[in-house]
Amino acid sequence: MATNRRSVPAGAFRKDGKKSLPGPTNVQAVISAMINNTCKRYLFIDTSAKIGAYLIIVCVGSLICDLFRPPRMYLADKNSILNKFFVRVGWGWTCAMLGLFIFFTMYISCGGDRRKIGRHMSRLAVGTFWWYIWTNVFEIVEHQSGFCSMKDLTDKRTCYRGGHIWIGFDISGHAFLLIHNLLMISEEVKCLKSWDKVRLVIQSEGDETSPYRLDGDTLQKVKEGHLQYNYIVKGMTVVLTMLTLLWEVMLVITTLYYHTIAQKVVGAFIAIGCWFVSYQMWYLSDYSPKLPGEGTINTR
Repeated sequence: MATNRRSVPAGAFRKDGKKSLPGPTNVQAVISAMINNTCKRYLFIDTSAKIGAYLIIVCVGSLICDLFRPPRMYLADKNSILNKFFVRVGWGWTCAMLGLFIFFTMYISCGGDRRKIGRHMSRLAVGTFWWYIWTNVFEIVEHQSGFCSMKDLTDKRTCYRGGHIWIGFDISGHAFLLIHNLLMISEEVKCLKSWDKVRLVIQSEGDETSPYRLDGDTLQKVKEGHLQYNYIVKGMTVVLTMLTLLWEVMLVITTLYYHTIAQKVVGAFIAIGCWFVSYQMWYLSDYSPKLPGEGTINTR
């Protein structure tokens, strides 16, 4: 006579103390998992190590730029596709991709709680504030510190319209923007470090002893969100990896071909300062958008 057995999720522990075996899989699922895990390993490189690497790139690249003048290449052209359609609107790309990523990860881990989701999304407003303030400050510094090659002209716009050159301290907006983008991505993806907790919470249904147990309504929303949107989270992980690689390549190009070493170093340190104030100071307080991954299920 057949008996009804409750199915045991893969990776969970059965009553006899043994771990259940995973179900059958296919080649597509294996390849997808490999790609996703590779992307996570790259994204999870320690942020402090990345900062050190970016500063080395800025300093070494600037020395090469000043001493050897590397030959021009397509990627160094201001009108190249990557520069025209990506770097110039780099914050827009980063904000849009991170916005999708934060929304879907927090929708799942916060059980659809709109207040918590909105609080996490507000970190993008902080990032936009830094971008807007500093890019305008850079314009002011260049104008106030400079002069036109045609001495009779004292306004930068008039100088450029006349076909002349404005000579001032032009802090590298590209160095600032690219490192600002990279550090925000590096911090925001940390919510995936313990993403398996979501699966453990779902598997805890009916287990009164599980440390991951949630109330019925919240658990149901987590289950529905995970079922509907987890594939988007995986896709956005790949997209953010590609965006990270693109910004890193363009940072190398910027340091090799544009601005002086002082202008690039100042831009880089301002971006690092914005990261430090936001993620190492303010977001640790109770009166902040909180750190990525701090939700109903803490996946940080």
